[in-house]
Amino acid sequence: MDAVRTRSPRAWLGALAEQTNEAIAVIDGQARTTWLNDATLALLGGTRDDYLGVSVIDIVHPDDLDRAITALGAVGGGARPLPGMIRVRRADGEWRGYELGPSRIDLGDDGTVTMVVLRENDLQEAHWHFVTDVSAGVPFPEAVDRFACGMSNPVDGPMAVAFGDDGSRTVAGSLPAVLAGITSDHRLDTTPGGPWAAALAATGAVVLPVGDLPDHIASAAAAIGAHACVALAVDDPGARSPLLVTQWPQHDALAAVLAAALERRPRQALTLAIERAEALRRLEELAHHDELTGLVNRQRFLELVDQLDRDGQRYGICYIDLDEFKPVNDRYGHQAGDAVIEACGKRLRRLCRPGDIAARIGGDEFALALVGIEPAGLESVAARVVTALGLSYDVGDVVCDVGASVGAALSAPGHPATAVIADADAALYAAKRAGRGTWRLAPQGA
Repeated sequence: MDAVRTRSPRAWLGALAEQTNEAIAVIDGQARTTWLNDATLALLGGTRDDYLGVSVIDIVHPDDLDRAITALGAVGGGARPLPGMIRVRRADGEWRGYELGPSRIDLGDDGTVTMVVLRENDLQEAHWHFVTDVSAGVPFPEAVDRFACGMSNPVDGPMAVAFGDDGSRTVAGSLPAVLAGITSDHRLDTTPGGPWAAALAATGAVVLPVGDLPDHIASAAAAIGAHACVALAVDDPGARSPLLVTQWPQHDALAAVLAAALERRPRQALTLAIERAEALRRLEELAHHDELTGLVNRQRFLELVDQLDRDGQRYGICYIDLDEFKPVNDRYGHQAGDAVIEACGKRLRRLCRPGDIAARIGGDEFALALVGIEPAGLESVAARVVTALGLSYDVGDVVCDVGASVGAALSAPGHPATAVIADADAALYAAKRAGRGTWRLAPQGA
């Protein structure tokens, strides 16, 4: 025992480091690698000659170098920074992200060094890439798929994330739909006794042994060697159903650990992504739609009609202007006027078929783009618009009457979208000159 006690601190450090499974490297005061154990070589590849005496400048990714140097300086000053993700160049030249935890080691007469523990933390890296993807504006399905695949591993089992509306659920990750909570018709699987029905009813993650699951789920789980299911519902304000996270560990003992883990960082990361996607959707909605009626705005209407023209589709345009709308504002106030405008939007929506476009293009001006319509059909819609918008409006304490004039035009080969819209606008003024409360059809290709 006395002989052991006389060993130098540096010898102690080396002996202990070689006995651990952790990958450990030692950095001197000039930021050079002076020692590393076999576990580090197994992690990075190559031989000791590839790293000994090498500066961190040469093995740390340029984009991460400032952080690495700052952390080393802080450790030298006595600080104890938390582990962080740093990209390190492996012996084969590949940059790989590792979780690096630096610590100052006092070696007595031998001075001080910085000991760095390297961990290959694929889960940490998956979170890191996911947050980066979300911040960079990567499409939500692509970012979530990368996240789910990154969180899948042989120890914790494969993960899937199901999201979207009830009638259009999408699976991200490598699991088949049956193990992600999606039925063959792309709906949410709420089979009683299933993990997703349980997750929707719970406030946190749920754990169910495979033997307790409905037969169609249990057989699919057995096929991949899973022993349990961990499921978590994450609120999604932009959809009718929550986002569902599912993971299938191959060991029962891991299930409770995974359940606790999913409720922390994965849930936070997915919530962040959902909130950002919803914020972007709302911004796009505001940019393209009229706030009062929810119809597309003028700019978006012109873009969509131009797209119809470029696609070579046949379409008709109805330009609509309300008659006697100003007296409503003057007599009953702008709140009543807004209520009339909102009601007009709803009535126009009801006249649209799937694929048609309804827009508010001005204060009391509206437009319709009717896809694939023939002349007789366009005339019928124009007449129905006059009738629908001419019905009385019940706005709070008063009932008021507002009519509408409509100008219609039909697309034609060689007649650009701007010309079709101009034709409809000219026909609208012809309807107004005819006494209002009526419609006019522009000559085709006028």
